[in-house]
Amino acid sequence: MMNATAALRNRESSVPHHRTATVVASLFGGLGNQMFQYAAGRSLAVRTGARLILDATGFTLPQTRRAYALEGYALAAEIRFDGYRHPPRLSAVQFPAPRWPGWIDRAARLLRARNIPIGRATGENALAVFNERSFDFDARFSHCGPQTYLVGYWQSERYFAEIADLVRQELTYQRAPDAANAQWLARIRAANAVCVHVRRGDYLLPAHFRHHGLCSADYYHRALRLVRERVTDPRFFVFSDDWAWCREHLADHDTVIVDANKPDAGQDELRLMAACRHHVIANSSMSWWGAWLAASEDQTVVAPTPWFTQRSETPDLLPARWVTMPRE
Repeated sequence: MMNATAALRNRESSVPHHRTATVVASLFGGLGNQMFQYAAGRSLAVRTGARLILDATGFTLPQTRRAYALEGYALAAEIRFDGYRHPPRLSAVQFPAPRWPGWIDRAARLLRARNIPIGRATGENALAVFNERSFDFDARFSHCGPQTYLVGYWQSERYFAEIADLVRQELTYQRAPDAANAQWLARIRAANAVCVHVRRGDYLLPAHFRHHGLCSADYYHRALRLVRERVTDPRFFVFSDDWAWCREHLADHDTVIVDANKPDAGQDELRLMAACRHHVIANSSMSWWGAWLAASEDQTVVAPTPWFTQRSETPDLLPARWVTMPRE
């Protein structure tokens, strides 16, 4: 019997491909955000029979805080770091509001300075820019065709649910773990492992705190209590950018702090998180992916609400099968 991934690849080959048919996904943010952007772009490319290009130009611009983070994954895409040096013609350009990364606005100015046509799509190489409206699922996405340039966070599995198995396969980290990570992987696989992700770090900075906020110690205590009620003989593996806080607030007989990786080793950290069977997550896209990539049949996932401080509801961000709990 054909598995789901093979069926999807057959579906790709059965969709008519045009020589110039292209979907471009703009990349920005950290590892978790880039994974969402890849998954949405991949979904649209599969549906329309187009090739996928990831525009990583923003990471080359001055004052960029983040870096391209998808090295080491089996991506079905071309990566471009010079997308605005020899850009295609863009149509229907409506660059986002100030909440979006500033490099996009700079890129728009660059396009205009070079007299790149902005207006109705004309010609087979024109790209229509499709901007995400909010963190809610945007149903207009299903009407996008090839020759689309995607700008957004796309933080909902609804954008790529039809190719979920394919996304999980392609976003499995391919590089061999070092000795420390290999030891932690063995410990995790030998236990009924529960990933507990505590995101603090940059969330403590005033601007980030106003937007994201933090999950309280009480949230984690209640979430771990729920997991202990549901899961037989759980072993909790704590992942965090603040080990001291975790030792103070989460130490217990069945809890260990994973200290294999520094903050810049996100791919290795995420691989360990995804190797766990159950998850207690933070309001972090990396947390989200750790739980979503795992997807064991009997999985329990506890997620905080609200996800953002200034927005009480994000109905499409968390899968319905996950348990939500107040983060305060």
